[in-house]
Amino acid sequence: MEIVERKHNPLLERDEIRFEISHEGGATPNLAEARRVLCAKLNAKPELVVIEGIYSHYGSPTSRGFARVYKDPSRLRSIEAKKVIKKNFGAPEEKRAEGEAQEPKEAKEPKKPSKAAKGPGEKEPKPKESKEKA
Repeated sequence: MEIVERKHNPLLERDEIRFEISHEGGATPNLAEARRVLCAKLNAKPELVVIEGIYSHYGSPTSRGFARVYKDPSRLRSIEAKKVIKKNFGAPEEKRAEGEAQEPKEAKEPKKPSKAAKGPGEKEPKPKESKEKA
């Protein structure tokens, strides 16, 4: 992995990093692999590194990516979009635990066959007549 550009953003309290990763003879690395290598290279904690994406070039065994390294986890959660956090770290632990504890929902009753699905000898039910007030 090679760091192409590193820029400090004091307003958002983070470092913005453009990197290039070589994957000769293999698939484009996933976010977890790239984060592990990037953290080792930058000497950063994995929970403070967010990779926006890894983009491969057609026919080339190299990919480029964009990552952000925060100083504080609360700052990361307040700035990054929820979908980027979910893509990088998965669902939050407490929500995952709640989802596993819930019982599966009961299956809905099967739908009644439509008019077109009825056989040739079956009759249509008569509509109920409304009662008129006298």
